[in-house]
Amino acid sequence: MGVDSVSVIVPQRGQTALTAQCLDRLIRTEPACEVVVVDDGTEPEEYRRWLRKKGAFCTTLRIPARGITRAWNAGIRQSRGATIVLLNNDVVCEGAWAAPLCQALEQPGVVIAGAADRGEATLQGTGLSGSEATRLLQGWCLAFRRETWEVLGGFDEAMSLYWSDTDFQRRAAQHHKVSLSQALRVVSVPLRHWGHRTAQHREDRQACWRRDRDAYHRKWALS
Repeated sequence: MGVDSVSVIVPQRGQTALTAQCLDRLIRTEPACEVVVVDDGTEPEEYRRWLRKKGAFCTTLRIPARGITRAWNAGIRQSRGATIVLLNNDVVCEGAWAAPLCQALEQPGVVIAGAADRGEATLQGTGLSGSEATRLLQGWCLAFRRETWEVLGGFDEAMSLYWSDTDFQRRAAQHHKVSLSQALRVVSVPLRHWGHRTAQHREDRQACWRRDRDAYHRKWALS
């Protein structure tokens, strides 16, 4: 499946300078991709400045501040591509990257591809064994087929900022009746992640993490 059928969803909440930097590289490295920026409640004046300078190469959708999970779902609904890529606005594109992700999704059993796995430091509380949990992908770059998102009913908005990507990966593997090691694939792509530049500015991020973790635990019947 070619990159001209790829929709890239880029959420932002403030930090529009980061988004502009991300898109500047994105449009140069992957000009064939559709780009949808979902604004998750940026302060009105900053949002108006963003609209004046964003250019015509991306669609911008504005929603009330509800968190990245709702932004992902809203952006996917707005998009047209058969392949979806979720990309944080604090990512710098250093070369063409969409084709390797698409190629990974063509491999037998692969349901979601990403640029990096979680590593063992962030695995507590997932309800997975160590070998399973190390397969989980980081959420700043995730690629999957639209049909996967549709059949799963999208990302679970009961988790507004954290854990919804973990939940989505687990549900995707379950639905396709494959193990996480089969379903998830790390792909070496020229993307540099600055590291949660938007979330770290939220004063309520710790409370959000605990609330979303509890929602995840209830869903997966974890104590």
